[in-house]
Amino acid sequence: MHFNSFAKLILLLYNFEILINIYRNCNKNYCFSIKWLYICISKNNKYLLIMKKNTTKSLKWLTGFTTIVGALYLLLLGCQTYLCFFGYPAGQVAVWMDDCKLLQGSILVFKLIGAVATYGCIISFLLNSIGALKNGTIFPRKNVRILFGTAVSSFIFIVCNSNTHIVFGERQIELGLVEIIVPVVICAFAIIYKIAVQVSEENSLTI
Repeated sequence: MHFNSFAKLILLLYNFEILINIYRNCNKNYCFSIKWLYICISKNNKYLLIMKKNTTKSLKWLTGFTTIVGALYLLLLGCQTYLCFFGYPAGQVAVWMDDCKLLQGSILVFKLIGAVATYGCIISFLLNSIGALKNGTIFPRKNVRILFGTAVSSFIFIVCNSNTHIVFGERQIELGLVEIIVPVVICAFAIIYKIAVQVSEENSLTI
């Protein structure tokens, strides 16, 4: 009887030792897993931070370049518009026709307005993207409206630019595929961008 009790006690202690060893191994594995996960997250955060800085830097350079080129083009276009209205000593001068003066003037004015609006939308898009990246957002929602605005302003500019010849005496109005394709492509991009905004916001809420 005493022998059976002693044997049971030995077996119980043996099983307890096995449980302790299992616990120690699990604890070590758990600590290793936590440490490995922390290292992975740290490396990922460092990579994302570097990528974010590089993207922001590239957008700043692109914004600066676009601003300079846009400002020079708008200055040239403004001078051309002014000279078409008031004439200049050398070069081609606007030929004002009595029955088309309103159309000719509208082409010049809306061409300038369309160009200013288009470049303004592009600069706004880039600046919003830079500001959003600093706040941890990849696709700011307000850029969707800017893209649709760019489609409208670019359509106005391209149509007026294609019919500038009317200002110089011709009467044929031109409307080709380019005038239609460019705004449609920008609108398609705006729709895709809007979907990306919605997916990004849903992921942020899920996290």
